[in-house]
Amino acid sequence: MEFHNKDSLLFLLFKVQKLLFTKSSEILEKINIYPGQPPLLLVLYHNSGITQKELAKKLNVTPPTIAVMLRRMEKHGLVEKKLDEKDRRVYRVYLSERGKRMIGKLHKIMAELEAIVFDGFNENEKETFKELLNKMASNIKKSLGGRKVEC
Repeated sequence: MEFHNKDSLLFLLFKVQKLLFTKSSEILEKINIYPGQPPLLLVLYHNSGITQKELAKKLNVTPPTIAVMLRRMEKHGLVEKKLDEKDRRVYRVYLSERGKRMIGKLHKIMAELEAIVFDGFNENEKETFKELLNKMASNIKKSLGGRKVEC
C-alpha cells in the first residue's frame, strides 16, 4: 500500500483528519477559540489547578508550547495562572469564569461535529468504526515501545 495512492487507507485517514480540522476550525472561529485550545480547556476542566508541566505532559506537548498557549488564553480571559502557595517557582492553571462557560459551548460543538461526521451512519457502523479506531490506536501504542503518550 503506497501513501501517495489517494485510495490508500493512510491517505484517507489524513484526508479525514484535515477535513475535520478545517471544519472544527471554522466552527471554533465563531467563538474566538483556536483549534489547539479545546483540548487544553478540557484538561483544565477535569484537572483544575494543574501545573504547567503536568498540563504539557497530558497534552503531549513541550512546556514552552504550553507557556505560549497559556499566555494567549490568559490574554483572552480563558485561563488564570496562580503561584503555588507551597512552591513559588510553580504556576497552577485554572479556568476563568469565561473559560468555564466555554466548556458548555465546546460540548455542543463536539456534538455538532460528530453529527456532521457520522451523518448517514447507523449505530452498527459507528460501533464497528469505534472498534477499528481503538484497534489502530492500540497498534500504534504497541509500536511506540512502551513510551507513554497521553490521549
